[in-house]
Amino acid sequence: MVACGVVFAFILGAGLLGAQATGAVVRLQDGGAWLANVTQGTVTWVNGYAGQAGKTVPIGALSAPFHVVQRPDGAYAVDGDGNATLIDGAQLEASERPHQLPSGVQILATGTATWMLDTTKHQVQRLDPKSLDPLGAAVPVAGVTRAVVDDQGFLWAAVPSQGVVLRIGEGAVGRTEVGRAGENLTVAADEAGEHVIAVNTTAGSTFSLHGEGEARSFSPLPAGSGPAGLQVAVDHDGSVLVGLDGRAVVVPAHGEGRAGTLPEGTKVDQVEIVSGTGYVVDHDSDQLVRVDLGSGAGTAVPNVGGDDLDDVEAHGNLLYLNDSGGNQVKVVKPDGVIVPIEKYRPGQKPAKPSVKTPPTSSASTSSPNRDPQKGSGGKKSKKKTSDQGDPSPGPKTTSGKPSAPANSPDPGDDAGPTTSPTTSPSESPTPETTTPSPTPNPDGPPEAPAIKALTAEDGQALVEWSAAADRGSAVTGYSIVIDNQLVQEVDADQLSFRLTKLTNGQKYGVQVRALSAAGEGDLSKIWYVTPSADLPGTPGGVAATALDAEIRVTWNAADAGPRSAVNGYTITVTGPDGTRKTQEVTGLQGSVTGLTNGTGYLVEVSARSTGGVGEPGKPAAGQPGSTEQPAVPSGKPGQVAVQAPKNGNGSAVITWTAAPDAGSAITGYEVQVGGGAVQQVGTKLTYTAPNLTNDVDTTIQVRAVNKNGQGPWSSVKAHPTVPRKTIYQCKSLQVADIWMLNLTTNCNSTVTRWNPATTIFKAPSSQQPGSVKLVRCERSTDRGIIRQQLEGCPSGSETDNMSFWAWKTQHAGATQIVEWHYASEGNQGGYYYAPSGQSGPSGFSKTGRSFWV
Repeated sequence: MVACGVVFAFILGAGLLGAQATGAVVRLQDGGAWLANVTQGTVTWVNGYAGQAGKTVPIGALSAPFHVVQRPDGAYAVDGDGNATLIDGAQLEASERPHQLPSGVQILATGTATWMLDTTKHQVQRLDPKSLDPLGAAVPVAGVTRAVVDDQGFLWAAVPSQGVVLRIGEGAVGRTEVGRAGENLTVAADEAGEHVIAVNTTAGSTFSLHGEGEARSFSPLPAGSGPAGLQVAVDHDGSVLVGLDGRAVVVPAHGEGRAGTLPEGTKVDQVEIVSGTGYVVDHDSDQLVRVDLGSGAGTAVPNVGGDDLDDVEAHGNLLYLNDSGGNQVKVVKPDGVIVPIEKYRPGQKPAKPSVKTPPTSSASTSSPNRDPQKGSGGKKSKKKTSDQGDPSPGPKTTSGKPSAPANSPDPGDDAGPTTSPTTSPSESPTPETTTPSPTPNPDGPPEAPAIKALTAEDGQALVEWSAAADRGSAVTGYSIVIDNQLVQEVDADQLSFRLTKLTNGQKYGVQVRALSAAGEGDLSKIWYVTPSADLPGTPGGVAATALDAEIRVTWNAADAGPRSAVNGYTITVTGPDGTRKTQEVTGLQGSVTGLTNGTGYLVEVSARSTGGVGEPGKPAAGQPGSTEQPAVPSGKPGQVAVQAPKNGNGSAVITWTAAPDAGSAITGYEVQVGGGAVQQVGTKLTYTAPNLTNDVDTTIQVRAVNKNGQGPWSSVKAHPTVPRKTIYQCKSLQVADIWMLNLTTNCNSTVTRWNPATTIFKAPSSQQPGSVKLVRCERSTDRGIIRQQLEGCPSGSETDNMSFWAWKTQHAGATQIVEWHYASEGNQGGYYYAPSGQSGPSGFSKTGRSFWV
C-alpha cells in the first residue's frame, strides 16, 4: 500500500518532502521484506507469512540513520549523505562499495522502473536499477511534492502549485489538471502500480489517472498542515484512505467518500491499507489505529506503540512494525493477529545464558545466541494469588524479584576445579595430593509449561496450563505473555489465570513461561483466542423485496452463540441520510413499514441472544438492499391534478399535471369519458374528448399508471357548447312602438332611423339537431318599417338576410325567448323579444309564441 502518496520511496536528505529519518521496510513480491537494523548497520530479510527472519546482511560504510528501498531482486540501503549500497536478493549479499548519489534526492523503485527525484535541481531522472546510473536525459520539473511509479514504468508527479499531475516517461511529459493552483493535492498508487489516483482535499475529489476507476467526491478537508501533511493510501481495488491532521476520509472504489472516525486526539502521521483494512500511525500519541474501510470507524490496536511505530510499512497483505533500532518486528496479518519476530535470530527470542559445567580452565563463556546490543532484563508485574487477572494486557510494572541481567553469568560460572590439603593437627604436615571432586551441574531454568485450555469469554479469556518441569531449580511462579508482552506473574501453585478487559473480536496470542531461581524458562507454544460476548452468528441469504412504503426481508438462520441460543432477529434499514428504522421478529422473515417511497435503503439483519447482538447479515453485492443497489420502496401513483377543460362544439380538451410516481416511474395515463370504456392515452398530459353532447355536463376522469397499478381517479365536468351569434334589438327614433332585431349594433343604413342597439340574446349560428331557421320579416306602412321575427314570413311581408337558428321547444342548456306585440291600429304595431322572465315595453303584450336559443 502507499502512504503519503509515495510508492516505494524514501528520502535521502533529512527533511526533504516531509520524510522521517527512520528505517524503512522493503516491499518484495513474495511477501517478505528487507528490514533496517540501524544500530547494527545491517538489513535483515523477514518472511512475515512464515513468521521468521532470514539472513542478516551488513551494508558496509553507510552512516546512520539509513533507509531501505525495495528493488525487484533485492534492495537499496541509502544513508543521508546519498551513499547507496545494493543488496542482491538472490545471493543475500551487499555490494562492496556504495554508489554515490546526490544528497537530497528521492528514489522511487518498482518492478518496472527506478526513478530519482531531485527537488534541488528541479528534475527527475530514470536510473539503471542495477547500477543506479542515469538512463537518458534528466527531465526538468518544478514544484513536485509527491511522485509514484505505475506498473508500466511511468512516473506520476504531483505539482500542487499548478494544480496538476505530470506523467513522465518515454521522452514525453503529459499534464492532467486535478484542481486549481495552490490547492492541497497529491498523487498515490497501489502497491502494484495498477491504480494511480490523484487526491484533492481542497475540492474533495479523487481522480483515476491510471487503471480502471472513476472520479469520486468527499467532503473537502481544511488546509491543515499543507501538502507535507497529506497522507494517502490506495488499495488494490482503487479504494482510497486519506489522512490529514486529525481527520481521515474513506473513499470506496465506487461511490462517494465518507468521513472516518478516529479516536479523540489522533494526529495522522502515516496511512496504509492491508487486505482491505486501513491503518493510521500517530507518533504523537504512540498508537496504531485500525480503520474499517466500510464504516470508516477507527479503533486503536492494543499492545502496539513506542519503537513498534519507528518504521511502519505495508507489503503483500502484511503490515510490518519494525523497531529499526532494535531486534524486534511485529507483523500484523490480514486477520489482525500480531506476530512478533526477532530479526537477528530467526524464530527465537534471545535466551538467557545457560549455566554450564565449569571447564578445567577458569575462562568464562557467554551465549553465542545473545543479542550483544540488548539486555534481557524483562519487565515483571506484581504477582496475583487468584485467577483474576490485571484489567488489560500489555507491559506491566513489576514488583517481584528481577531476573539476572541477560549478559551476566550466574555466580560460579568462572570457578574451576579446586584442591584442598588433608592434614591432621596431631600429625606432621606431610603434603598429600588429593583428587579434586567434580563440581555438580548447576540447576537450569524450568522447561516450558503446556497450555491445556484457553477459553474465550466476554471481554476476557481463561488460560490453564500444566505444571512445568523444574530442571532441578524449583518453579517459583509463572508469567503470562500476550502478543509478546508480559501481562502478569502468578505464584507457582496457580495454574490458571483470567485475562480481563480484552477487546471482543480481537485475536490474541497467549503464552506461559515458568520462573525459578535459575532464571526464566522457555515460553510455551502460542495459543490464540478471540474473546467473544457470546454473540450469535451472522444470518445468511439475506434477501430484500421493496413494496409500497415497506421492505420485506427473508434470511437463513444464524448460528447460536458460544454459550446461548438465538432468540430473535432485528431487521434494520438505513436511509441515505443515515436515518435507521428497525423491526424485531422471532422468525426468518419480516417487514419494515412506514418507509418513504422512492428512497433507497440499505438492509441488514442481526441475530439476538441473551449474550447480545451478533454481526449483521447483508444482501449479496448488487442485490436489492446492498450498497451497490439499495432497496427502493414504491407504490401506486398518486392522484393527477386536472385543469379546467377547454370546451368546444361537441368536444372538450382536458389537461392535467403529472401524478406523483410513488417511487416507480409513470408508464402512462388512462381516461374515461362519462360511463364509457377506459382508454389508454400514453404518457402525454392532454386528451381531447370527442362526440360530446353540447350544453350538457359530461364527467371525464383521468388516472396515472405505473408498474404497481393504477392511481386514484381525478374528474372534471366538461360542458361543450353550440357556437352562437349575438342578436341585437333597436328601437325606432320615429315611432315609439317599433323595434327591430339585427345582427349588428348599428341598425341604421343610409338614414338614421334607429336608436343604438342593445344585446338581447345569443342564438346558434348553425343548424343544430332539432333546431329551425328563423328569419326577419319586414312590412312597410305609412308609419315606417314593421319588423316581425317568424319562421315563415306572412303575406304582405318581405324577408331579408337577417336569420338565426333556434329550437321551437324547450332544449337543454338553451334560453327561452318570448315574443311581445304592440296591438294597436289593426295589429300594425311592432314586435319586441325578451328572455323569459323579463317584461316587454309599455303597451306590449305576449303573443304566446316563443323559441329557445
